[in-house]
Amino acid sequence: MSHLMERNYRIGRDGITVVCDVIAVRGEIVAFREALAWRRDQLARLDHDGADDVLALRAWMTLDDMLAATDVFGDEAPITLTREQAQMLCELAASYVTERDLESYQPAEERERIAILRVLGGPLMDCCCEFAAAQEEARALREPPLPV
Repeated sequence: MSHLMERNYRIGRDGITVVCDVIAVRGEIVAFREALAWRRDQLARLDHDGADDVLALRAWMTLDDMLAATDVFGDEAPITLTREQAQMLCELAASYVTERDLESYQPAEERERIAILRVLGGPLMDCCCEFAAAQEEARALREPPLPV
């Protein structure tokens, strides 16, 4: 399993945004997609009256679409994440494990999914922290030095 340990940060196509390239194994992607389906089910029960609610729902859908696009790859798939997407995956993994890891009976697939997402929580937190440092470094490169 990759556990998203190898992360590379770079400037995105827009020349400003920092993105993170990772390789995820199929089991990790499947676990994320199942957790996203769970999240979508939760969100479907809410009223989405405000623009912020609709934008948040669309962000979850975009993340799921990105993960679905990895189906063309084999057991390992490259994924490029924005800082916001990394934060969303981190929050998703934590909330899924917290709410679904119960003492009662869980099917083997669910226990495996919970275990995968629990393991991914640490690397995703690291990724979010590294994004902050990478963005500071990118900002420093863009800004001209102060005159002496």
